[in-house]
Amino acid sequence: RGLVSFLAILMLAPVLTLGVLSLYTFVGRMLQWPQAEPGFFIGSGGAFHYDLVVPEAGLLMLLILVPFVAWCVTTGMMWSLKSRGVVGAVTPTLAIVGLLALFLGFCGYSAAQNIKLIGPIINACSPVTGMMMLLDPVEKVSDFAEAPALGRLSLLLGALISGGLYAFFAYTQLQGMIRTFDHTVRRLSGVTN
Repeated sequence: RGLVSFLAILMLAPVLTLGVLSLYTFVGRMLQWPQAEPGFFIGSGGAFHYDLVVPEAGLLMLLILVPFVAWCVTTGMMWSLKSRGVVGAVTPTLAIVGLLALFLGFCGYSAAQNIKLIGPIINACSPVTGMMMLLDPVEKVSDFAEAPALGRLSLLLGALISGGLYAFFAYTQLQGMIRTFDHTVRRLSGVTN
């Protein structure tokens, strides 16, 4: 918890940015500012203006980002306990986190644009492409324009499911480290009693 709270200042940048955009969109819609509804979409359901961002974008980003960072921290701690040097801990951590985020990002980005409901859930597992989806759901989420309520539900489900999965993995890794901590410290120090 300490490491995640220490990183909170870094997580605040995207969350607050989306929060400010959401607030701007909400106020702009009430005051009928044209900048709050910049896009004009023409689809099978007709033509309409759409919001700059969905009002819940900041909250959804928070639900995705905090558990993801917690999982990254526990993965780093796990490899730090398993290796004797810094390079031996940082290299596998970056490889695991980077490859997983890259793989889920590429798969999720394509899935969000082509698969209803399930695609945004897969895409939310990578915070970078998840944020791109939250910034422009009309273009990045399949059939969002035709069914905005279903699209917003898929964004919420994606944030909840990906956040829940990352929180579960972080908790599981942490419990495993706690359980084997004494044995790991003895092994690394050369004492195997």
